[in-house]
Amino acid sequence: WQRCSVGQTFDKVKGCVGQVTKFTFEQAQQLSKNGWRVPTVRELQTLRVCSSEFTKEMRDLQDGGETVPFKCNGNASQPTINTAAFPNTLLNRAYWSSSPDVGDSDYAWLVLFDNGYVYDFYLRYYNGYVRLVRTSQSLGDAIALEFVTPLEKDTVAIAVKKAEEERRIAQAKAEEERRIAQAKAEEERRIAQAARASAIKKMVSEGAAPLYLKAGKAQRNGSITVNDVDFNAEFLYELIIDKFPNSEYAIKATDQLNAQQRTEKQADAVRNANNAASSRAACFSQVRQCEARCDDIMPNAGTRALCRRDCQQSCS
Repeated sequence: WQRCSVGQTFDKVKGCVGQVTKFTFEQAQQLSKNGWRVPTVRELQTLRVCSSEFTKEMRDLQDGGETVPFKCNGNASQPTINTAAFPNTLLNRAYWSSSPDVGDSDYAWLVLFDNGYVYDFYLRYYNGYVRLVRTSQSLGDAIALEFVTPLEKDTVAIAVKKAEEERRIAQAKAEEERRIAQAKAEEERRIAQAARASAIKKMVSEGAAPLYLKAGKAQRNGSITVNDVDFNAEFLYELIIDKFPNSEYAIKATDQLNAQQRTEKQADAVRNANNAASSRAACFSQVRQCEARCDDIMPNAGTRALCRRDCQQSCS
């Protein structure tokens, strides 16, 4: 196989360099000389290497041989070719084969090395690229440095098997990491629940009066911290009512909860009133803007009045 696409030259450091030449199908066939030729589609498609796997969709290459996979699946690394052997292979570019479409003489077979597509619905006068092949290569030939020997026929199978094993290992690792994370989260929840239960037990053991004082502090500050656990005032007042139902502090806690609810309702009412006022202001502004447009565009008083009437709407 030619390491570089036709038009490029091989550099030991940079790989394939230079501008790749474009050819129509017929022009590509004229490149065959000195044993080098355009490969058949069956030959060309053997260069495809999928880091993931091939799709199950198959293509009939119209040469009497076995069908081949249509392309690599969407997770394959690009380009889908051995980049060490064939550096700087172009993506999203058609590489011509020497195989015409048997069913339609206007088309010919090609391969793309972005996702490893192999198909025959490419018009022969379209531009494509070429990688040449030859049956044998003389040892010691000066040009041999620019070429590599054919890939082993099981290269694709080896790559697929390797990718499957890597994917299996990655999945097992990800599953183990998820299991560890879930176990850690569950342990953290258990510790947090235990700390909360311990803090509650401690506050209850101190009695209703200290607990009522803590609730008042939480009401003023937003919350209090006991044994590194935060509690809000509502919870503490409800705790007093639950644990000390017959105490005077249960009555005080109930009054505080009722007062909080009244305050929240009043705040909601204020917010609703402010929102309503803002909506009315926006409504009136829309009406005034509409009326101003009527004054600007209507030619006489009669049409302006009709226009302004259409602007009116309820802003209550």
